[in-house]
Amino acid sequence: MINGKVLEQMKAENAMVRIAAAEALKDIYVRAGEEWLNFLPESVPVIAELMEDEDEGVETAAHLLVVGIEKHLGEGELQAMLT
Repeated sequence: MINGKVLEQMKAENAMVRIAAAEALKDIYVRAGEEWLNFLPESVPVIAELMEDEDEGVETAAHLLVVGIEKHLGEGELQAMLT
C-alpha cells in the first residue's frame, strides 16, 4: 500500500528523502481527508520519530504533516498521540 511505502521513505538516511516523504504523506491526508485516517495508527510511530529528527528541515516537515492531519482529526489530537 502507498502509505507503507511512504512511511518507509520517512525512515531513509537522507534528510531530503525524509522531508519529501513527510510532504507526500501530508498531501495524501489533505486530498484523501478522513478516509486516510484509517492508516493513522501505523503512521504515528514514524511521525513521532520525525518530530525529533536531528535535521531541522525534517522536524519542520513533520510539524506541517501533523498540522495537515489535525485538520481532519481535530486540533491537538495527533499531537497528544505523539507524546
